[in-house]
Amino acid sequence: MNQFKPNGFSVKTILSDPDTIYDQVWTLTVSYLQENFALVTDKPMELTIRGFAKDKIIYLNLAVTGTIPLTCSRCGVRFQKNISDQVEQEYSFDNPDQDILPISDRLTVDLSTPLNDLIQLAVPDFPLHDPRCLGLCPVCGINLNDSPKHYTDYPDHRPNKADLANRPHLSYNRHVKKED
Repeated sequence: MNQFKPNGFSVKTILSDPDTIYDQVWTLTVSYLQENFALVTDKPMELTIRGFAKDKIIYLNLAVTGTIPLTCSRCGVRFQKNISDQVEQEYSFDNPDQDILPISDRLTVDLSTPLNDLIQLAVPDFPLHDPRCLGLCPVCGINLNDSPKHYTDYPDHRPNKADLANRPHLSYNRHVKKED
C-alpha cells in the first residue's frame, strides 16, 4: 500500500481509465492531515476515497469515520465521539468554477483542505458528553454531575425580573425614555 499524502494525492489511476470507479480505503491519524490542526488524536481514522472522471473533471467522494477526543463545554470532562461524514469534491485542469479545485501538472490534487473541513464540521461548537450534563457549580466549581445534591449557602446576587421592575437602574433598557 502506498503512503497517503493528502496534499499530493495522485489521480493518474482515475484519469487513465475514466470508465472505472476508483475505490480506496486509507487509515490515518487526524494529526497527519494538517500540522496546525487543533484536534489531535492517536486513534486512527478511516478515509474512504471513491471517484471517477468524466469530461476532464474528477469527481471524488471523501468519507471519514473514526473517533475524536473532545472536552465537555459544561463540565470539562474528556470523552470520545464517533464521527462519520462525507463530502463530494470536484477537480479539473481548467478550473472554470470556484467550487472546482485544480489538478496540478503532476496529476495530483490537494485533499487536505476538504478533509480538514469535513472533520472540523463534525466537531460540535459546544460538545457535551451527555445532553443532561449539569456543568460546574458557579460558586465552588465542583462537578454537579458527581454531586447532584450539592448545595452552597451563598446567595444568588443576580437580579430577577421583580428586582428589575422595582429598580429601573438595574434594567438593560434604562436609556430608553418612557413616554408619559
